[in-house]
Amino acid sequence: MLPWGLGFNLSGDLGMASLVAEIATFGGDAGAVDFVGTQAYLKASADVTDMVTIGGELLYALGNDDPNETQISGLSDDGSFSPVDSNTPADADVIIFGSPFNVASIPGGSGDAGMQAITLFGEVRPMEALALGAKIGYFSAEDDDVTNVDSLTTFNAWVAYDVGPNTNVSLTYVLGCPDFDDATPDENLGVLQAKFLVKF
Repeated sequence: MLPWGLGFNLSGDLGMASLVAEIATFGGDAGAVDFVGTQAYLKASADVTDMVTIGGELLYALGNDDPNETQISGLSDDGSFSPVDSNTPADADVIIFGSPFNVASIPGGSGDAGMQAITLFGEVRPMEALALGAKIGYFSAEDDDVTNVDSLTTFNAWVAYDVGPNTNVSLTYVLGCPDFDDATPDENLGVLQAKFLVKF
């Protein structure tokens, strides 16, 4: 049987709050390789004032310790979803995870560890053309017996300004702080991106 995936997505508004939920499971095989995987995502956000938005995310994916199986831990279009910077103007331009639902896919990590994660984010618009935001996240392995990654703490901060119609400039900083439980150095991963965007 070819690899397959089945997922359900729900989104909607409850008063001033917006919710997005998704659950997906994967299976099938290719020759001697069996594919497995289950992942879930929940995002809630609210406009607490006309200028301030706050929210959070929960992410979960099963780990896998069977050497005869390969875990599918995220399907996306060339990394179009990245939980580390999804709230920023960079939005998936900064890829710290090789897979958005496997904490062990960071540089130096190994194994089909899955993920248990929580993020909190906020955005402020002090004026119509100016926006600022930040996000903090904590990511840990669902199965810590198959990986050398104990956890990853992430942080981002960004600012964006509309310089004219359909024209935006932004600056985004993303920081990942891994904690390995072996001899792998706990070296921080930092990326600074300046972006100039013109829409036609």
